[in-house]
Amino acid sequence: MPTRAHEELLLKTGALQHAIFNSANFSSIATDQKGVIQLFNVGAERMLGYAAGDVLNRITPADISDPEEVIARAAVLSAELGTSITPGFEALVFKASRRSTRAVRSSGASPATAPTAPPPVRAGRATRPGR
Repeated sequence: MPTRAHEELLLKTGALQHAIFNSANFSSIATDQKGVIQLFNVGAERMLGYAAGDVLNRITPADISDPEEVIARAAVLSAELGTSITPGFEALVFKASRRSTRAVRSSGASPATAPTAPPPVRAGRATRPGR
């Protein structure tokens, strides 16, 4: 059973996360593994002019990107990597989704290779490494 101090810490942490996520000064957009937007904060709404309800569970970041830039990025990546990259969400995340880096645990031990791309959103929350 959680202690009162633990419950208070959880409440403070939740309030801080809520305040950060809902800040109009920062654009926060998160997708699921298929690229469909799952989180779209107030800052993203102000910056891009879309209402969250119009993008959540409906479109990918590629749909709100300059189409010519996405096509050009796909062409550059295709040539650079020697494989066909489809214009769209794949062109935006292809390199990050295949690159990895060696992480070091807090104990100094070296676990298996960890991806550098942000973790996926699960059950409506983004997970944080080490938490």
